[in-house]
Amino acid sequence: MTQSDLLKLAKQGNADAIATLMNRQLQPKGILARATNAQGCLKIIFEASEVPNQEKLVNYTHNSISKLKASSIQKVIVYAKQIGNEFPDWQDEFNLEDIKVVFQTHTQKPPFTQQSVQTSFILFTVFWWVGFPLCFIPELALLGLSLLIAAIVFSSIFLYRHWLLLQGHGARTTPGKAVGFSFIPFYCFYWWFVAYAGLAEDNNSYMNKQNINGFRMSYGLSITLCVLGILGSTIGLVPILDIIISIPSAIVGFLFVLQQRNCILAIMQYRHRYDGHFATI
Repeated sequence: MTQSDLLKLAKQGNADAIATLMNRQLQPKGILARATNAQGCLKIIFEASEVPNQEKLVNYTHNSISKLKASSIQKVIVYAKQIGNEFPDWQDEFNLEDIKVVFQTHTQKPPFTQQSVQTSFILFTVFWWVGFPLCFIPELALLGLSLLIAAIVFSSIFLYRHWLLLQGHGARTTPGKAVGFSFIPFYCFYWWFVAYAGLAEDNNSYMNKQNINGFRMSYGLSITLCVLGILGSTIGLVPILDIIISIPSAIVGFLFVLQQRNCILAIMQYRHRYDGHFATI
């Protein structure tokens, strides 16, 4: 039976087809799946020579079954045991209705591509590192300031896009507020900790929950960015002190956007797995 035939049956709630699709991915990992579907309750038993990891296997099952959108399945019970054991070593369960909204946010494509993220980062990097030194050359200060403004525009785009990807996944604010409130005089001193430090926390929480491979945001770096921003907007207005503060600000600001780029691409790559493919561990 072909992959497309199996998928068609699996979307109808056929337990044997679901188990077959899972086994094609799990058997190379030493895991065997058996499934039954009765009265809207899908029961899946995973067996292996060693007890399978509960968090990874439950997350795998969440992603795989929700993708099928089988109307005949309302509840899923997952069991796992070591080969030879009579009783399961652990079990878990979930209702498909509980994860329907989450699945929709996974499959909804963002209004930008991975290539546009890479291009934006390249432009940000050029404007950032060319603009900063030029600002301290009197004859070229205006050009340097213009380039820095362009760099800030691209960093704001990164901030907006990053928060956009986290919507529906515990994000503490919206993309528009994250960017817009960051430019409100004085209030921004508080808001930066929400928009930047909060982003690091929410991003890492989401990526850890979904077991997304890749880099994480540094909370310490985000706090440093906020503190340097406040210093630069206050005592940084004093001659000489502006140079002392601007050097670490340039480095920290660049590293923060670099981490954003890495996390945005990791999240987009993770969600790309939902486009026509059975999810994998």
